[in-house]
Amino acid sequence: NPAAEAPPNADPCLELLHHFDLIDMLFGQTPTICIGERTANVASVSLTYPGQGTEPAINAALRLGWEGTSRERTIELLYKTHSLQADLVDNTITIDHGNRTRRIILPHGHAALAAQLRHFVASIRSATPATTNAETAARIVAIATRARPRKLDRRPKVAVMGGGIFGATAAAELAAFCDVTLVERHPELLTEASTINQWRYHHGFHYPRSLEMIHEIQECREAFEEIYSGAIVSGFKSYYATAASAKVITGERYLQACTAMGLTFTQEMPPLGMLDPAMVSLCLATGEGVFDADAMRAIMLSRLSNRREITMALGHEVTGGSLLPDGRKRLVMRHGTNTTDDAFDYVVNATYANRNLLSHLFGFPIEPLRFDLFELLELEADLPAMSITVLDAPFTSMVSMARPGRFSMSHIQHSVLATVPPDNGLPPTWTDFPSNRENIMRNARRYMPGLRDARYLGSRYGTRVVNARSQDADGRPTVVVDHGFGCWSVLGGKVNTSVTNARQIADQIARQQQIDISTTRIASTRGAIADDGELWRDRSPVGGRRR
Repeated sequence: NPAAEAPPNADPCLELLHHFDLIDMLFGQTPTICIGERTANVASVSLTYPGQGTEPAINAALRLGWEGTSRERTIELLYKTHSLQADLVDNTITIDHGNRTRRIILPHGHAALAAQLRHFVASIRSATPATTNAETAARIVAIATRARPRKLDRRPKVAVMGGGIFGATAAAELAAFCDVTLVERHPELLTEASTINQWRYHHGFHYPRSLEMIHEIQECREAFEEIYSGAIVSGFKSYYATAASAKVITGERYLQACTAMGLTFTQEMPPLGMLDPAMVSLCLATGEGVFDADAMRAIMLSRLSNRREITMALGHEVTGGSLLPDGRKRLVMRHGTNTTDDAFDYVVNATYANRNLLSHLFGFPIEPLRFDLFELLELEADLPAMSITVLDAPFTSMVSMARPGRFSMSHIQHSVLATVPPDNGLPPTWTDFPSNRENIMRNARRYMPGLRDARYLGSRYGTRVVNARSQDADGRPTVVVDHGFGCWSVLGGKVNTSVTNARQIADQIARQQQIDISTTRIASTRGAIADDGELWRDRSPVGGRRR
C-alpha cells in the first residue's frame, strides 16, 4: 500500500490478514516456523509449511505494509522448473519457464470488496455454509499474531560464510552489535574471487553500457575508501580506448557515456608506443588505480583480530544445515575430520561461487547462475606502471599489479576456458586448466605493440559467476538477496561495493532488533600505504592456482 495510507499504529499482519488467508487456502495447515520482522510500517514474515508425503517443506516469505507511492498486490509461486507471478492490481499472470514467458491478461470485472459482498449476500440467500469456519479463522489469526516481531534478550548471533572481501567486511561491521562467526573453508582469508581478478579499483570507465553499474560504483566509493583507502594504489594513469572497428562502443558513444556520468578524464594516448593509433578511435587517460591484495588483507585482519565478538572459523566448510522451529538456523561445519554444528539467529552467505548454498540447505529458490573458468596472465615488462583497456576490440585489458614492471592481462573471449550453467546452481569442479596464453597475447599485441617483449610469468585461474539469464552484457552489479528467515546471500559484482553491502545487511538486522548502531558502529580502520618502493618490494602474486 502507499505509505501515505498507513493507518496510525497499524499492525500490518492483522490489517493485511488476507495474505495469510491465501496461503491457508493453499495449504490448510499451521506453519512449523513463523518468524516476523518489522521495519517502520512494513512487516516481513517467514513461514515454513510441512510438505505432503515425501515432498519437502514449503517456504513462504511475505512483505506486508505501507511503503512507497504505489499500490502493489503480487503473489509469486516458485517451482523447480518455472515460476508464476500474479499481479492482483493489473489482473495479469506471468508464467516464466526461463527460456520462454507467457502472460495471461484477465478482465478486471468486480473489485475484490464488491465480490466479497456479493458472495456474502449469496450465502445468506441460499443458506449455504460459509467458506471459512471459525476454526480456520482462528488458525489464520493465530498465525498472523505469531508473526509479530520478537526482540532478542541478548546480542544476535550471526554466521558469515565466506572469508573474502564481502564476508570479512560484513563480519567486521556486524561485530559492532552481534556475536559473529566467520566461516572460511581455506586456512586464510582472501584466497578466491576477491583476489583472483585484475585488482582494478573501478571508477566506472569499464561499464559504458551499464549506467546502473557506474552509479553503483560512484555511490559506494566513499564508504569503501573510509575503510580500505590504505590498500588503494594510484599515482599512475589508466587508459581506456575504443577500437577503430568498434560496432557497439564507438568513440563517440563512449565519450558521451563518460561525460554524462561525470567521470574525470583527459583525451590522451599512452606513451612508449603502447597503443597502435591506427587501431583505436579514442583514448582517455584516467586516474583509476588498483588495490593491493596484501595491504587489503592486512587492513582486514586488523579489523577482525583480537575481538571477542568475532570467532574466526578458518579451515571450516559448511556441509549441512536446517531451519529450526524457533527461527534459528542450524549449520553443520566440517574441519578436517571433525564435524561440529551450531545455531544462529542470522546467516549471511558471502561465498560468491556458492551463492546457492543456503538455497540448497534451507529450501530457498535457486538462482540460475553461469560459471566461467577464466585465466589471467601475469606478465613482466620493462614498462612503468600503467593500465590499458581496449573496449569492443573485443575487450582486452592490461592492468598494473602495483609493482614495477608487473601486469595482469585478460581477454573477454580467450580468457574464458569453460562455461557451465548447472541446473542445481552450484559451482562445477574444474579438473583441467589448459592455458590459452598464446591466443590472449596474440590478440592483445594487435592493439598494444608495446607488449611484444613482455615475458609470461604464469597464470591465475578462477571462477567468475554471473546470472545465467542476465540481458546486460556489461553490468555486473552486486546483488544482495534477502531470503527471509534472517538469511541473506551476496553475489558480489565489484570489490568497491563490499562496505556498502555489509552496512546494508547490518542496518537491517539492527532495525529488526531495535538497536541504534549510529553510536555503536566501530570506527573505521584505515590502512597506510608506504612509499612506492616500500609498497612494491618483494611482493609475490596472491591467490589463484599457478601454472
